[in-house]
Amino acid sequence: GETTIADPSNTGIVEVRAYKDVDFTFTPSEGETITGKSNKDLRLPTGFYTVKAKGFTIPDIIIRRGKHIIVEAIDKGKIHVNYIQHGTVVWVTDIHGNKVASGWTNGSAGGIPPIPPGTYTVATDIAQMENVAVRSGETTTIDLSGIGRLSVEMELDGKPAGKNTQYFVMNKKGERIALNYLGKEVILPIGNSYTVTCMGNKWDNVKINEEELTNLQVYDYGQLSVWPGHNNYFYTVYDMDEKKVTSYYTQYTRFLKTGTYNVIIAKDYKVLKTTKVTINENRTTVIERKE
Repeated sequence: GETTIADPSNTGIVEVRAYKDVDFTFTPSEGETITGKSNKDLRLPTGFYTVKAKGFTIPDIIIRRGKHIIVEAIDKGKIHVNYIQHGTVVWVTDIHGNKVASGWTNGSAGGIPPIPPGTYTVATDIAQMENVAVRSGETTTIDLSGIGRLSVEMELDGKPAGKNTQYFVMNKKGERIALNYLGKEVILPIGNSYTVTCMGNKWDNVKINEEELTNLQVYDYGQLSVWPGHNNYFYTVYDMDEKKVTSYYTQYTRFLKTGTYNVIIAKDYKVLKTTKVTINENRTTVIERKE
């Protein structure tokens, strides 16, 4: 509810600025506590106040008659990255991918500038950590000094494949902390176990050894190629329970889990061919067009 002030002429206005909407309490040296919100003007009787929010206290704020004061309530936080390479560039982006700050590992040249509290992605040229929490007035340390490397690869017909397919790395809490494309490496701190996912594959309790490469191979997947060299036909793939699995144009291949499928090839809604195929692990199954 609203606070009734006995003498409105003996008041001032305060605005507590924060990076998000926060409830604050204003406790005078004498009298009752008043509640307000950040980023909004609040009229208070003159006097001394202690301003509090969750985990944050500002003592001795002075409200003067007829004056408007602004209080910067939430301090910025810092990120410090310990890394085997001194003076490596670090980029910090927000959850939308917007650049927030850039700086250097190990505190070189001032390190990374302070940033507002929030959740960020922190990346070097070869390492990326997601869901990094930055708290008001605190320093979040990312330790990449004891690290190992991880990659996930896929082989088809004896050659690397899936260069445009991503894999994801989660910590014990299930938070995604890194990602990259098949055949590319991520750098991870040692001493932890990770969960790695890619397409339908999942690896639990993956251990990273210092200065070693842990390589995971995509399993139970092959590839389907339909009428290669004949473009703009449309094919649909169904499993043995007649559930649609995927559909695409013939100029594009598709990764499929190993197993047997029914494939319907059509153009302009006219079915041209129906056939059954078997997808084998790490192999490309080709449906040739026979004139």
